[in-house]
Amino acid sequence: MLDAGEKEATVAIAALLYEGRSVHMTALVLSLVPLANALAYPSLFAAFAAALAMAALVTETYFAIRTGIDAKLFDHLAREDLSAPSTLADLDRGLKMAGFAQSHGTRSLADRIVGTHGLFRRQCIAAAIPIVLALALVIQVTPI
Repeated sequence: MLDAGEKEATVAIAALLYEGRSVHMTALVLSLVPLANALAYPSLFAAFAAALAMAALVTETYFAIRTGIDAKLFDHLAREDLSAPSTLADLDRGLKMAGFAQSHGTRSLADRIVGTHGLFRRQCIAAAIPIVLALALVIQVTPI
């Protein structure tokens, strides 16, 4: 069975990954600032900022989808009463059948946690681009 520490780790990582929705919504809303700026104040810089924000948003959305799927998978693992190796092996088999994973063997829970931290970090980095652009454009447009 999953020991108490492993169960708590899966609960914790699922909670972290569920916060990816908040990161996504923030990036989505603030991506509209460079787009609105490009429409209101047409310039090469504004067009570049809007294009960069939209490209970052597409990338961030990809990571948001991945973190959402992983959050549900970790939540599922936290609720399972099966032994850890068969649970992880069953999960890998299901992911492969669904087309979400290649056959790399069964990864340990620790490896999965490290991987999902990296995934969430990449989502946050992608979300930071439109946020920084929005702040830069607000500062640029706002007279001092």
